[in-house]
Amino acid sequence: MESARATGLACCREAKRRSRPGGIYSLYMTDGPVVWDDANRQHLGLDHPERNISLSEIEEAMTDAVREEAPHPRRTGLWVVKGRTAAGRLLYVAWVEIPQGRYPVHAHAMGRGRR
Repeated sequence: MESARATGLACCREAKRRSRPGGIYSLYMTDGPVVWDDANRQHLGLDHPERNISLSEIEEAMTDAVREEAPHPRRTGLWVVKGRTAAGRLLYVAWVEIPQGRYPVHAHAMGRGRR
């Protein structure tokens, strides 16, 4: 059986082969619904007012038609998406896939150094 590291490297190479120029690779894109509950509404909407990110902006970034999605580079089961809001703000959102859809767990605005 192939090692997890070897499998990960092969996936990474394949993803880079399919990548958009200048962007992160996109192995997987889903249009599953964005799932909200009290916990992630509290965490993303209220616990970090300094980020000034609304739940609707997170949903806009996660459903942006030209967003870039990829598995998180260090956390198994976590996905990341880089997408724009309707106002053009670039956000980075981490989410997990659950049977009901995509469950956002982290979000921050992307500054010039992170684009």
